[in-house]
Amino acid sequence: MTTKQTKASKPAAPRAEYADKAITPTMQAYAAWLTEQTGYPVDPRSVFIGSALRVAFQQGNREAKAATLASITVPAKPKRVRTPKAATTEAVAE
Repeated sequence: MTTKQTKASKPAAPRAEYADKAITPTMQAYAAWLTEQTGYPVDPRSVFIGSALRVAFQQGNREAKAATLASITVPAKPKRVRTPKAATTEAVAE
């Protein structure tokens, strides 16, 4: 067992290491900018975690969508049969 996981506790979150990483100056500036633009006080830690894990989240969605789409079967359209138009026998006026 790891130090974060004891017998009585839940297993550690799969990406828990992101909660302990240092917030970069760019992410701090981004969080300040978001607060400035929206008027909503944004937590720099949440901005960092959200930005860092966005790709992993989207990858999970892609895999789920691909699995769903792979399970769908669409019947083939019946082949369209065209019949030629009948020839007209009208005389052309001169």
